[in-house]
Amino acid sequence: MTILKNLSIENFKGIGRRVSFDFKPITLFFGQNSAGKSTVLHALNYLHDILQYHRINADNTSLGHDAIDLGGFSQFVHKHDLNRIITFELLLDVRSYDLTETYAAAHYQELFYSRNQDDESKRLFDISQITSEIDSVLLKFQIAWSERLAKPYVKRLVVELNHERFIEITASSDCRRREITFVNLAHPLCVALEEFAEDGLFRLTELIIDEPFLDRQGQALIGLENTEDALPDHKAPLNLADIWLGDSWDEADRKTEFKGILSTLLLGPLEVAAKELAKMCYLGPIRQIPPRNYAPKPTENPNWSDGLAAWDLLFKKHLSLLPEVNEWLSCHVDEGSQRLATGYALKIAEYRQLPIGSRLESLLQVQDINQNKSEIEQLLEQLPVQKQFILTDVRRNVDVYPGDVGIGISQLLPVVVGALATDIPLLTIEQPELHIHPALQVALGDLFIHAAKQKGKAFIMETHSEHVMLRLLRRVRETASGELENAEYALHPEDLNVVYVDCIDGETRLIRLRVDEEGEFIDRWPNGFFGERAEELF
Repeated sequence: MTILKNLSIENFKGIGRRVSFDFKPITLFFGQNSAGKSTVLHALNYLHDILQYHRINADNTSLGHDAIDLGGFSQFVHKHDLNRIITFELLLDVRSYDLTETYAAAHYQELFYSRNQDDESKRLFDISQITSEIDSVLLKFQIAWSERLAKPYVKRLVVELNHERFIEITASSDCRRREITFVNLAHPLCVALEEFAEDGLFRLTELIIDEPFLDRQGQALIGLENTEDALPDHKAPLNLADIWLGDSWDEADRKTEFKGILSTLLLGPLEVAAKELAKMCYLGPIRQIPPRNYAPKPTENPNWSDGLAAWDLLFKKHLSLLPEVNEWLSCHVDEGSQRLATGYALKIAEYRQLPIGSRLESLLQVQDINQNKSEIEQLLEQLPVQKQFILTDVRRNVDVYPGDVGIGISQLLPVVVGALATDIPLLTIEQPELHIHPALQVALGDLFIHAAKQKGKAFIMETHSEHVMLRLLRRVRETASGELENAEYALHPEDLNVVYVDCIDGETRLIRLRVDEEGEFIDRWPNGFFGERAEELF
């Protein structure tokens, strides 16, 4: 399950005023065309590239490729107003992470273990006393336009630990000054320890940092030397400007401890967030049909946006993944299965290509090939084995290429593979229901429940499908009433986040619609729940 818990967005694309949503096992965004449903998915992709590559002025994204055309800061800042500041706030539940095992903490931890093995030397502070008590981290990024540099930059970074601010970094508009401007020396995580109970971290810093650089209240002017703006590189050591008072051995230990705490609690959360977003896959709104001669890539393909990476993953993990995919694709309804029942199964065909005009071709054209059998077998073995995907129409017992069947199967398969693949904990999808029959859309609901509850995956989907929603509501109702026939489809209201996206006064707004245990909406669906049906019928 993803440790991402909440994302707030401000001044990004159609979003002006701050909006937020919670990450649930299944999160669905509904709304009219151009209301801004895709904006949330694009924001996640952009945030991924900020943390991974420091790409602030992004044209597209590394996960979305050509499917996400951001066009640069001037295009994706709200109303193209360069005076606005884009803000993201990302909340993470880090209870399953050990921040002392991050790259940011590695250098200090190495010193800690080497020093603390010697009873005669002064022992260094054990940072795990703090990190073990951290339940949540909030990262707040502010991105602004620099007139002087003619490009955007990260203007401000705030890190909160257990819902209280710990550190803040700001950068000047020309990015010449990059400074830690606040450190919460009296943070509850610190004063809870006997060593820092009286004055917090000030007990550590008062003898090593001159007061103009850091005072008792935590106001600071600590320069950062190896960062472009207010976002330090979590993959590099934290280099502080010369703010130190003395050079004694005792003071050197205090400096080591302070830098170790600062690096672990500042860079560690950035590293964790970057790793978590790197686990995300984005499946775009148009999935490609593999061409007839498509040769899957044996190496990992991170580009899921066009859907071809799903075919590549099946090729790479066909022994473990292909049987499960086929179970969902081809199970018959009369077998008691509640799977997709498309009537198709997928297999990998192996073949050798015979070169025209080759010695082997001439040997095979003679009347009695047995007289050259050994040479033919030897030449055949020398031909490389090639592999290709074949779809079997199980109802007609006919093999066909993926391009020979309706487009719905090619749009559906990447969704199925992404949902079942165990190494994709967070799957974001635009229009999972694209080009498929309502009966299949309904069954997709069961697929998402199965993957979320049995595999610990999380889904964020932008959709227009009434049928997917109806199946999810039904499973909530059946779970509460005890009428559910198959426990693997159990779904509770807290597993589901339904968000209606609307354009109000020229801004994208996110309206959460709560669901009760009866599978009914507690909050009124704007304009009625798919009211077009009732309007046409009655």
